[in-house]
Amino acid sequence: MFAHFLDPLGKKKKILLSIPSINKSHTGEAIAKDVTEIIKEFGLKKRVGYFVLDNAGNNNTAVEALSLMFSFNPIKRWLRCAVHSFNIVGMQIMYGTDLEAFKIENDTPRALCEDLELWRRKGPLGKLRNIIMWITDRHADGERAREFRALQIESQNYLLKEDESRRPPTALKRPNDT
Repeated sequence: MFAHFLDPLGKKKKILLSIPSINKSHTGEAIAKDVTEIIKEFGLKKRVGYFVLDNAGNNNTAVEALSLMFSFNPIKRWLRCAVHSFNIVGMQIMYGTDLEAFKIENDTPRALCEDLELWRRKGPLGKLRNIIMWITDRHADGERAREFRALQIESQNYLLKEDESRRPPTALKRPNDT
């Protein structure tokens, strides 16, 4: 759970308040209970603002329960997570309507070959995914990933000479369901 706020100079700040472990069912009521405890622990009862959550039904229930506890309009205070929405759109573009066609049951060479073939049919995006999977292959002892990282740093150092404002490269991440 993060808190977003403006400091005394008006600069946007974000701070991690807690990473609650919900060991029980992930119902909206259970989520609201844990969030309420964190809000109370940090003395934020009178400073509750907006909630950024995805569109899961339990999040709807959680915001409604929180609205009763802290007296706010849940419709006006629940902001949908744009990244989650983009992910849903991206998954629809990549997978179409048959998500099950891309699930891998094991890592046997035959299954991996079939997986690669399925992704090749997805065009450039599938090829990019296959390249990332090859670079980050956990059976290659990380050597490909280290080489890729070295190339990233080398190219970044070259580009930094021309543009000091560039950010350092991020690590290559394997595609996953989230």
